[in-house]
Amino acid sequence: MEPSIRLERFGDMADNQTVTPPLRDGTPRRTRSGFVWDVLALQVKLIIGSLLGFVLGPATLAAAFLDLIFKSGSHGSRFYRVLDWGRQSDQALGLYAALHRRSETDKCVDQATTAD
Repeated sequence: MEPSIRLERFGDMADNQTVTPPLRDGTPRRTRSGFVWDVLALQVKLIIGSLLGFVLGPATLAAAFLDLIFKSGSHGSRFYRVLDWGRQSDQALGLYAALHRRSETDKCVDQATTAD
């Protein structure tokens, strides 16, 4: 079992959480608690994404209907505006942020092991 140290963390994790020491290059190691946090965060993001999809479906249909009935600017301007709101919401949700963090950590680990 690897030695662990106490670090104070601010923000999304609990204070005084036990974590394993970082790698030689300063990259944090993945921990069990970090993994559990990523799983829980993904589940919350999936629920929020589902609610957004539930709202966005009828909103895009309503916007398309209004675009067909009332002319405003170019064809489909309302529809594409609502569609852009959906894209922005997806980006803000960051559904795959944990995967991105993991791949970045793996790259750093690979570089650290090849440098040895």
